[in-house]
Amino acid sequence: NKLTFQIVRNPFDWLISIYSWNFMGINGVPPDIEYALDLIKYDTTDLVPDHSDGIAPGTKELFYNLLHSQNPPFKKAYDSFEEFINYIFQVPKNAPWSDKVSFPFPYPMMNRCFFQAFDNDRNCKADLFIRFEYLVEGLQTLIDLGDYQGSVRDIILDPSIRKKQTNYGPNSAFDDYKYKFYKDIKTIEKVQSAYNWDLQAFNYDFSGPRDNIVSFLGGTV
Repeated sequence: NKLTFQIVRNPFDWLISIYSWNFMGINGVPPDIEYALDLIKYDTTDLVPDHSDGIAPGTKELFYNLLHSQNPPFKKAYDSFEEFINYIFQVPKNAPWSDKVSFPFPYPMMNRCFFQAFDNDRNCKADLFIRFEYLVEGLQTLIDLGDYQGSVRDIILDPSIRKKQTNYGPNSAFDDYKYKFYKDIKTIEKVQSAYNWDLQAFNYDFSGPRDNIVSFLGGTV
């Protein structure tokens, strides 16, 4: 008897985040290692720290040497966004089940981008889907449905949530930014083909939401 919800997003934008943040270590490098390597790229000074910053002795030297090694212990599966798209959609939807479950990405075992709200028989188990692009208004809808008050309400409407909507909502600078990733029509078409259900169900196209609807009731999807 609990109110359940899922936040959905334009799949084109979601994939940029997956690529940028190395979701699940999909590129072959564990996320924590890649994060450390990214940090060292911008801080090659102080290779022998005084440890006042909490970094263990030898850590910076280790990561610096790892980054510049001739034979690093981890090999990236791709080096560009286009290669990333080709990599994650390389297994066809009609592939044997063994191939699907062994691939380190939800697709194609789950042929929806936002599959978490559905059971194995494709029955929807969420009461509400909230668009990431209208996060503040969507969470307000959630508060109204659940009649949440007090501290729960304050947590849900934390000011950092509004910042996310400002940065990634409709007509934000992110709309222009994504053209740096989707440089050709073939890349766009691959995403359209793979996540056609999500694009149709939540009414998205490459540009973003095709309407200003904030959220969807589970029974309507």
